[in-house]
Amino acid sequence: MIARGIRAYNRTSKEVQLIASDPHQVILLLMKGAQERMLRAKSSISRNDIEGKHQNLTRAVEIISALQNGINMDVNPEISNNFYELYDYMMRRLNLANGTRNSEIVDEIYELLRPIVEAWESMPEEEIKKGIELIDRHGQF
Repeated sequence: MIARGIRAYNRTSKEVQLIASDPHQVILLLMKGAQERMLRAKSSISRNDIEGKHQNLTRAVEIISALQNGINMDVNPEISNNFYELYDYMMRRLNLANGTRNSEIVDEIYELLRPIVEAWESMPEEEIKKGIELIDRHGQF
């Protein structure tokens, strides 16, 4: 599940960086990868590059799907469900943008993901360690 998102993010040297990273870093790189794909899709839309738009939005959806599939619904079920639903909404909207070439939808989803990325980037090291311990304890990434 996560591996598919990683492949969608990038098939180059960034995979090596992900393999060596901690789970917190992997999730951050996936989120940033989805953002990057959205920006590329917007650029493709502005150039009327239908294939580029499709490829980038498809990859963004695959990455978000990997993030969604990585949620452990047994840990903090309410929060987990909220993220699950948010990721579902993001994927549905990006699929709509893919069919309509609507860059405003891409902007909407980029802006929904932005504060999550910012929060993830600014997470204190102590909280990161707690999260890794939870992953180790529950056996799900």
